[in-house]
Amino acid sequence: MTHVTVLGQSSPGPEHEALKKLEGIWNAKIKMGEDESAGTMTYKMECGGLWLTSDFRGEFGGQKFQGRGVDGYDQEKKKYVSVWVDSMSTRPTLFEGTYDKEKKTLTMTGEAPARMASLPSTRW
Repeated sequence: MTHVTVLGQSSPGPEHEALKKLEGIWNAKIKMGEDESAGTMTYKMECGGLWLTSDFRGEFGGQKFQGRGVDGYDQEKKKYVSVWVDSMSTRPTLFEGTYDKEKKTLTMTGEAPARMASLPSTRW
C-alpha cells in the first residue's frame, strides 16, 4: 500500500476572487483574420474554488467549434496560469499572466499552435 502525504492544502486567495467574477454563461465572439463567429462561454469555479473552468461552444468557419480552458493562480510563480484546448488543434495552448487591480484587467501571454501548415504560430 502506498501512502501519499499532502504537504500543504491550498485554499482560494484574493487572486481567485478575480477569476470567480467570470462565473456564469456569457455571449462570446471569436475572430481570426477576417472570420468572426458567435458562441457561448460558460465559466465555473471548481476544485475547491482554485480553478476556473471554461467551455466555449459555437461555430467557426462554418464548422462546429468547441474549446475548454482551465485557469488558476500559481502561488509559487505569483502568476495566473491557463491551459486551452479546442477542436481545431491537438496541441494545448499554455498562458501565464498578471492582474492589474486598478484597471481590473487580466493580461495573459502564450503561444498557440498554427491552425494550418501555412500559418505561423500565434503569440498573445
